[in-house]
Amino acid sequence: PQFEIELSDGRYSRVNERRTDTREWVFVHTDISDLRTTQRDLEQLATHDALTGLLTRKSFEEHFERALVGGQRHSDRIGLMFIDIDNFKEVNDRFGHPAGDCVLLTLATRLRRSIRDGDTAARLGGDEFVIVLTGLASNEPVELAASRVLSDLRQPVDFEGTEIGVTVSIGVSLFPEDGGDKGSLLASAEKSCHDAKEQGRNAIAFASPKQDQAQASP
Repeated sequence: PQFEIELSDGRYSRVNERRTDTREWVFVHTDISDLRTTQRDLEQLATHDALTGLLTRKSFEEHFERALVGGQRHSDRIGLMFIDIDNFKEVNDRFGHPAGDCVLLTLATRLRRSIRDGDTAARLGGDEFVIVLTGLASNEPVELAASRVLSDLRQPVDFEGTEIGVTVSIGVSLFPEDGGDKGSLLASAEKSCHDAKEQGRNAIAFASPKQDQAQASP
């Protein structure tokens, strides 16, 4: 028989055991810590974006599907934020791609700090991000979270001593008001993000008209 154990110092050992002709047990331990580390690194690369460390699009879609199943089962509300960096091409053109990578990494770090422990952030690709907020009793936490994310992300980014001004546009869709499946909710949030850009960028737009009115009210 063969099994693996985690040692008290964090290393891993594979144990092979066998019984001798004299009916004694012999245990052979093999250190597999490096192998386990490599496996974890490969799993991380498969599910997380290499630059930002956020979930990839595929991992996000799987997570969102599970979140929707849970929301339907428990009658919870779910919020989806679609975030796009304003004028990101100009950052790359003016400061270079290393500066663009710095902006993406910095904003991803801010995203992680801006959300609750149970919420999820992902990079869909390029300069597009999403956040999923689950287990909500009302829509108010989504509105508050969107305002907080907008404020946190529009702070300047330092790149080698140069401050790069950054703003984002955010589109928000809500489950169940704006759809009951992944595709419709993501499409609604993306469209709302485009609406925010048409409003002048550095703004939040909701798929639900009532939410937009609430956001605009003093």
